[in-house]
Amino acid sequence: MAKKKEIDWEQRRYELAKAALPQLQEIKAKITSKAIEMDMIKDSEAWHTSWNDSICVEAIKLADAMINRLKNENETDNQ
Repeated sequence: MAKKKEIDWEQRRYELAKAALPQLQEIKAKITSKAIEMDMIKDSEAWHTSWNDSICVEAIKLADAMINRLKNENETDNQ
């Protein structure tokens, strides 16, 4: 019987977070554009730094949620 390959969850987490970034950046761009139109941005450097940090945090949260879901499915399949 062939041995199942172990999943490298840290590598998978990296790949999932990386895949989420373009969509999150697109959302940021749309919101930033609207905020500029409405003259809501007073300190653009702080705005972008804050948004970039938020995008990274959200990408990691999405990756973690997906991994938890995948681990649960993997455990169910192995029972």
